[in-house]
Amino acid sequence: MISYNKKLLENTYLVNEAKSLETSGFISQEQVAAIKNNFTALKTQDNLFIRICLFLLGSILYLSICGAIGFLGLNSFNSDSDTSMSILIFIFGLTGFLTTEFILVRTKNYFGNGLDDSFIIGMQIAFNGLILFLNNSDIVFCFSIFAISSLCYFRYLHLVSLIASYIAVIALLFFIFIDYIHYGAEILPFILFFFGIGSYLFSKKITSKIKTPYYSAGNLLISNLGLILIYLSMNYFIVRELSNEINSSRGEIPMAWLFYSFTILIPLFYLFYSLKTKKKPMLWIGGLTMVITVFTIRYYHHIMPPEISLTLAGIILFSIAFLAIRKLKMKESGITFLPDRFEPSNSLLNIETLASASQFGIQTEDQTTDSPMDFGGGGFSGGGAGESF
Repeated sequence: MISYNKKLLENTYLVNEAKSLETSGFISQEQVAAIKNNFTALKTQDNLFIRICLFLLGSILYLSICGAIGFLGLNSFNSDSDTSMSILIFIFGLTGFLTTEFILVRTKNYFGNGLDDSFIIGMQIAFNGLILFLNNSDIVFCFSIFAISSLCYFRYLHLVSLIASYIAVIALLFFIFIDYIHYGAEILPFILFFFGIGSYLFSKKITSKIKTPYYSAGNLLISNLGLILIYLSMNYFIVRELSNEINSSRGEIPMAWLFYSFTILIPLFYLFYSLKTKKKPMLWIGGLTMVITVFTIRYYHHIMPPEISLTLAGIILFSIAFLAIRKLKMKESGITFLPDRFEPSNSLLNIETLASASQFGIQTEDQTTDSPMDFGGGGFSGGGAGESF
């Protein structure tokens, strides 16, 4: 199913792991260079900024190719015919597939490079656009996105395609329950809530069954997307505004107390459970959802002036951070306040140096090299002249 050369793909993960170990200080740069020389890997791009630039460049290239094909096609076919437009859109998608499959992947060995991202995404847009052009149905369109994005993920290990596939499933459930099920709008939040729980539990169950590192990142992504969906499906702001939009009404929703409770309790559960089980992604998601919870409450209830609420929020956050630091500062494993060796921070080292200098009066000495030219004597600063010629 995977389009890449399995040996090169394994070498790529090995080299990436070596880079991670070198960044954390476990191995030296010479060892990483030796690993790169001994193991031929796929051409990846770790720099996010460069990858985005390559993606934009690839998008321009893909659009240029499609523009040339469209210009030639419109001269050959009847531009007013739906069949001609369908053929052109299909050729656009086929061009992206053939370029990705036989040039970028098998010939150039690009993997997460940026150029391959542009053609993979462009190919999906073309094929899904063709489905929407032929059948203007929301359910068919969502199922098309799910099927094509899933195939692209399993074949090219493309995480963006996995995100698109997951969102397509959520949209598919939304349209099915809204359009075809009685009282679907009322039970939809609970359906999405249990779907998120199922996604998280499923990803955790198959973690031990994954024998290769290829799909580990995708499995972790599904787990985190499930956590996000669990919260968003029960968030009071989202449920109320979406329900009012569907029913064309304004007012309180049924069981508002239940959604308020989940809006407050889910972030707290994420935070405490992540600290207990040492799950860093859940800790980040818990902090983010806590911010959304505060926004939700402030949007509907103006209990106090903004300056007072911000001050109290700052005091609460400072207290939580202070207690968390005291609890975690002596831990050396799991979630700890100690610097992460896999994410070194030069700024943190600089802060430690400045703190030591300020406390102990340490002064840094500038290392200077002697100039090879003798400027003579002089009683003033600089290289002046002496009293003799």
